[in-house]
Amino acid sequence: MEKTSARMQELVNAKLQMEVETRMILKFLPSDKFFRDSPFTGDPECICSRCGKPIEEDELAIRIFVGKEGEYVGEYRYHPSCIGVKTFEDDDIDDFDSEA
Repeated sequence: MEKTSARMQELVNAKLQMEVETRMILKFLPSDKFFRDSPFTGDPECICSRCGKPIEEDELAIRIFVGKEGEYVGEYRYHPSCIGVKTFEDDDIDDFDSEA
């Protein structure tokens, strides 16, 4: 039981570290829409730059801000699946742990 608990904590820590330190390369497509506003996720104006569909309140919006340091010009925003990013729920950690 202690071993499983320690493994669970290790996975949670790894997830938190990934959320903070993950770097990725995103290829912008000519069809990706650029926005000058930055609405909250769930706002009807929060639209994915790639698919054009709203990003709902319970969804993650990946935002790429454009501008010089300290200067906001606009952003691209995406559903994770639209740019090939896999997300997981906290419950999925349990499934991963049981498979290890």
